[in-house]
Amino acid sequence: MNSPVLPFGPRPRLNSSFYIGANEVFGKNWQKIWIKTGWKDRPSNFTNHYDNYGYLPFEDGTSSITDSSFKIDTALLENYQWYNDGTKVLFTENATQLALCPAFNPVSLHKNIFLFNKTDFPGLPYVPLSLQNIPTPPLTIQTAGHFLRMTLKGVSFQHDRYTYVLARHMMALADLVDPVSIDSAIKSITGFTLFNGTFIPGTDQLCPAITGKINLLIPEAAALSADIATMGPQIFWPFPANALNQLSSDLSGYINTAISNIGIDDSVVSANLNNAVTVIADINNLITSLNTTNNNALNHINNIRFWLDNPVPNIDDLVPLGGVKQLAEAICDRLDNIRDKLKVNQALKTGLPTEPYTPTIKELELDYTAVAKPGDILLTHLYPYEQTSKAEALALKPTLLPTFADEGTLFIGLKDLSPGAILSLLFQLAESTADSESNRADLRWSYLSGNRWNPLRTGFDIIDDRTEGVDDDGYYDHSIAAGYQR
Repeated sequence: MNSPVLPFGPRPRLNSSFYIGANEVFGKNWQKIWIKTGWKDRPSNFTNHYDNYGYLPFEDGTSSITDSSFKIDTALLENYQWYNDGTKVLFTENATQLALCPAFNPVSLHKNIFLFNKTDFPGLPYVPLSLQNIPTPPLTIQTAGHFLRMTLKGVSFQHDRYTYVLARHMMALADLVDPVSIDSAIKSITGFTLFNGTFIPGTDQLCPAITGKINLLIPEAAALSADIATMGPQIFWPFPANALNQLSSDLSGYINTAISNIGIDDSVVSANLNNAVTVIADINNLITSLNTTNNNALNHINNIRFWLDNPVPNIDDLVPLGGVKQLAEAICDRLDNIRDKLKVNQALKTGLPTEPYTPTIKELELDYTAVAKPGDILLTHLYPYEQTSKAEALALKPTLLPTFADEGTLFIGLKDLSPGAILSLLFQLAESTADSESNRADLRWSYLSGNRWNPLRTGFDIIDDRTEGVDDDGYYDHSIAAGYQR
């Protein structure tokens, strides 16, 4: 790897996928594959890292994230079909899988190893790879195979939730109501809309004190509902117009851009810092607006509670006329619940949340074991000249390296030869280097044509040999055949 890799992208979500293609591995009849990953800046404890994110259940239904919450589904592409292997834990640190590397320590180095057995992919066929050296092609809809896919499952890395979590803490530091509680408050306050003559039949039969009180409660409840509706689209997840959420994201982007360009481009640093100052002012204005609306809402709540806390004379005598006492008690309970919700969450003032982790691979290794049948093996012997070779038949049990039965071979390289011409070679031998007591060697001449050595025929191709088989000084003449390789 030339640089770190983001396997699931810069903002990984569920069902994001990482693909590994390798003809060298998946094109063979592999039996086991070990994929080793080294993670860059991986948190040592994901529960602590995502401690402030659990205001709602996560994608898997749990209320907290652990090291084993992140999972992957794996599948292998072969013959235009994906074969699934099931689900694995993404950040596994199971040292029992380290059969090929017993000294490997994933716990201390934050490295993980995934072990894949071919038998874990039901129905996976073996399609022998061409014996030609073909590079792994890009993954497209026309790719036949030799790719492994890892798909993110379990829980995501909460990049979508981060800006809202950060906004909650910033609002708490500004002594504003926790936006998480506003949804419950809105649901509780909607009950006040039933005061308009339908909740208590025959309100005109009640005494003036009760009728007047109800008439006072109706506009206060409506105003309270309007104030909360004003705050909701700005700060409550997941309204689209999440102004504070967006401003927090913009501020983070400007600051990060400015920091990354320090010492590189002062104009970019200056421009982004100016933008950051503007965003801070916008955040302050928005918080001020929210604070004003929040105070108005609390005033309405206090007014409603005040009127309900002042008892009506002889309220017990009014129960048969419509259950006003029970109604008043229910409203008081609801208002107490709303008041508790519309308070600053002091627990959020302990610090800002940690940014979500973006999985980044800094090291990637593949080990594998494979078996081969004779049809999967091509043995080719390479010879001295370029593009000269010989394919061997395994049924004949050839040697691994080429076998040369000759006592010696002399290679003569020539160029610019024309078929039909006469080639003359002069040999001058050092004196007393021949063994006069031995029989003359059987000397054979041949020429290279394509990937084949062809013999030169005595009396036809060989015109004259005055060297006596390269045993004496003299000329060696032969004609240039038509198949001579130039």
